[in-house]
Amino acid sequence: MNIFGLFKFKWDNITKLALIFFFSNLYFYLPILTLFYQQRGLNIFQINSLQGVLIGTIFFTNIPTGIFADKYGRKITLIIALSLQLLGEILFLFAYGYLSFVFICIIAGLGFSFMNGTVSALIYETLKKKQKENEMQKAVGLKVSFEKAAGIIAPLVASLYITSFAMNKFNLLVLLTILFVAISLLISFFLEETVHTQDVSKKTSSLTIVKEGIKLLKENSNLKRIILLSVFAYPLMAYLFILFQPYFVKSQVPSYLFGIILAVSSLVSLLSSKYTYKLEQKFGVEKTLLFVTLLPGLIYLLMSFVYHSLFSPILFCLIYVPIGMYEPLFSDYQNRQIEGDNRATVLSMISMFSSLYIVIIGLVIGFIADRSISYAFIFMGLIIVLSSIAFRLNKNHVAQVEHKRF
Repeated sequence: MNIFGLFKFKWDNITKLALIFFFSNLYFYLPILTLFYQQRGLNIFQINSLQGVLIGTIFFTNIPTGIFADKYGRKITLIIALSLQLLGEILFLFAYGYLSFVFICIIAGLGFSFMNGTVSALIYETLKKKQKENEMQKAVGLKVSFEKAAGIIAPLVASLYITSFAMNKFNLLVLLTILFVAISLLISFFLEETVHTQDVSKKTSSLTIVKEGIKLLKENSNLKRIILLSVFAYPLMAYLFILFQPYFVKSQVPSYLFGIILAVSSLVSLLSSKYTYKLEQKFGVEKTLLFVTLLPGLIYLLMSFVYHSLFSPILFCLIYVPIGMYEPLFSDYQNRQIEGDNRATVLSMISMFSSLYIVIIGLVIGFIADRSISYAFIFMGLIIVLSSIAFRLNKNHVAQVEHKRF
């Protein structure tokens, strides 16, 4: 497969997952979502709390869904995840009031929970069958690139359709999103199950899977350090997305540019995610990770006092360079450290810890942002900068452990 000369993967799970993430991320209504919420009577704290509800749901359901994926298969787990996503989008079309959006976030959170760990595990196991584990960053980069390509197309379409902040056109954008999520669900039925899931995990009890996962997290000091860096230096994209719209309004950025700026930021993220592995090859693990984790914090600090119709969008797009590289790197490093037959469960445990942190930090950010967006950016920036320095990694921390072959 060759799209614009960038992607060269066969018609296998990697490509199918890339297409699934492309179609399932065509969110045409995102450029005006925060403003839509505000017109429905929600303040920024409530909007951030919705993110907290979503992530809180992920937190409480991550381990059960990870066990489900390890026992019954990656494919059926992804089908369930996408089915829940589709249901949430349909309900979103008719939602009014805070409690309605809370219910939708619970459904969406459960869907994300089924997906967490499962996608990364499926990619790694697909590569491992071919003895190509060293291509993990490249494969995840492909998936993220397709995901970001959707982030280019959807905002551009929205920008052409919405010339003001009027909400009367909003429903059509939701309907378009529903259509493409349904297409992604259809593609998921054509995924191929891994040998691991078919022949090994069904024989293992759920309690054993959990115990093995906890043991690995306790004993593997390198994995613990990778987790600490990935969690506390997380670039907080969800809250950036909530804050950027009022930030742009305050910076007097014209409304018709919102979608175009989102498209540009997605293009930046697409390119950086696609070529993450090359940056690591050139500069090494330590320098690459320092760049990826430190730069978002520094940009947030700049955004705290830069309110300009030109420079604010530039800073917003620039932060997507390290954001695009985050998932390929950390997905690779975490999978290198996981042994045994409980990969999705361990990854779900990591996601659960991350979810708890994001819920708490999101409520604090929302509380601060209702008083001052600048103070919210300062808070986000300081946490990321300090964490990136405190939990720095080198090549020894991310060296691959020996795994048993399938």
